[in-house]
Amino acid sequence: GEGGGESGHRVERESCAVAAGEAMAARRAADGALGVNDKFAAALAGEAGPQSTAQAAADTLATRFLDEKLLHHNTFVTNGRDYRQVVLVGAATDTRPFRLPWFEGTVIYLLSPPEAHQAAAAALKSVPDAVVPRGCLLRRVGVDLQGGANISEALERCGFQGDRLSVWGLQGLNEMGLSEEAYSSLLLEISCLAAFGSQVTGEMWAKDKGTVANLLAGLGLLGHVAGLDEVAAESGRLWDVAQQKESSVETPPPQ
Repeated sequence: GEGGGESGHRVERESCAVAAGEAMAARRAADGALGVNDKFAAALAGEAGPQSTAQAAADTLATRFLDEKLLHHNTFVTNGRDYRQVVLVGAATDTRPFRLPWFEGTVIYLLSPPEAHQAAAAALKSVPDAVVPRGCLLRRVGVDLQGGANISEALERCGFQGDRLSVWGLQGLNEMGLSEEAYSSLLLEISCLAAFGSQVTGEMWAKDKGTVANLLAGLGLLGHVAGLDEVAAESGRLWDVAQQKESSVETPPPQ
């Protein structure tokens, strides 16, 4: 019946999310020399095979960029701006909750499909250091990012407060099979959830920067869109990413 068909699609999406998360972890497990020290990645890689060097370089650039932006905004808490809510959207294998030095009192919400969370949590049981910094909390929020799930309701059940400032990080969504339409819907929901003055930083694969800029403008989001080559130049890590599609990273504050 119709319900069974939808259930089948959901299982397929969740399986894709698990595979995408493991592939990202596999790249980071081999990324030590490229600048991301991720000792948790090997445990999360599962049975993912070897990843291309070009893809690993591109992923590392985006990861470092997002790391720096998230920590930059999180430190504003010491200057009277309370960014203690961090929402990470994408792979359940995201290791930022464990490897970044979050400010005390930070609550990290990790949004990913339930099946992906289950696989990641099971893999990390063998890693004793996979804990958040003292005084911080990790909330795994299981949502079907492509299935029109009510992200607001799921976050609020886990304690998220929409009237407080928040920092958002998006990565790996295209690899999880998220369509442009689903990505637009997700950004729209985020723009409604994030209080004025909140910060959103993310990675989106597109044909050109204009595509991403138009998408953001249509959602009422203002910010800078940087191509992968620009991020590489600014970081001083001019790896060969010519074989990659252009990856755009946007940092729009919700208006």
